[in-house]
Amino acid sequence: MPTEWILENPGTFIGMMPKKFFRFWGMDGEGEWGYQAGTTWYGQHAKWFRSVRVINQIYYFLLLGGFAVAIWKLLRTPAKPAMYYGLVIAIYFTL
Repeated sequence: MPTEWILENPGTFIGMMPKKFFRFWGMDGEGEWGYQAGTTWYGQHAKWFRSVRVINQIYYFLLLGGFAVAIWKLLRTPAKPAMYYGLVIAIYFTL
């Protein structure tokens, strides 16, 4: 059982949190893998697929940056409880 391993190795489990956090929030260009595996003409247009993936990744990191700024502002300004729902959902899925 995974929970047994966690209970036996709590330090290792906690030490893996930054990696897990990055893997969850870090990359968003995995759609290219489907084209690599299932498209016969991928090789002919690989630079275009990769270019779109890089643009997508830049856009995604900008969105994450905006989300971080929004969280920072939300935590510094008193708000109605409903304003925290998105933050609670993000924390839940991250954990």
